[in-house]
Amino acid sequence: MKDLHDTEHNCGPEGYPSYFPGENPFFPSGNTADSGDARYPGIPAVFPWYAPRSSDAFLETLLNIPGVAVESMEITGEGVIITVRSTVEGTRCGRCGREICRPYGHGREITLRHLSLFGNETHIRICPPRYQCVRCEGSPVTTQKASWHSQRSPHTTAYENHILTQLVSSTVGDVSVREHVGYEAVMGIIARRIELG
Repeated sequence: MKDLHDTEHNCGPEGYPSYFPGENPFFPSGNTADSGDARYPGIPAVFPWYAPRSSDAFLETLLNIPGVAVESMEITGEGVIITVRSTVEGTRCGRCGREICRPYGHGREITLRHLSLFGNETHIRICPPRYQCVRCEGSPVTTQKASWHSQRSPHTTAYENHILTQLVSSTVGDVSVREHVGYEAVMGIIARRIELG
């Protein structure tokens, strides 16, 4: 597993990692903006609206997921895994429905399929925070529910919307093959949307 936090990894003579080449016919020489973050050296100015800034902020813009901050990014043989943390404080008690804000650790780690970045399959990894209700008997604990994915889904809402869009002009089998997701996973997305109405 390659960790992009390793600044010595896979660098060419100019000090830029090979996955962000310094010389590229699409990006003329000099059109490279260093983020200033030692963990992600030499982030290129791929987009005209890009300006040098924190690489984490750059990734957060690309992900377009509300209420999260990027912790790290890894490249694996299967794609990209981006670890995030919730920046939203509190949740609603699963029993009484009141807003609760007393932290009580984190839930189990989950990994969710997200929209591809630069043609690479992308997964989001997060340990959702948990909160304790002091008003209910027994002080029950509730795991925070994020607005950008459904609890029972292994995908982000944005990715499920993408799959549904693909189904407008393709069969379930075609989408399954093209997106490298199981046939049953695609059917599960359809079933959840029907259930939600």
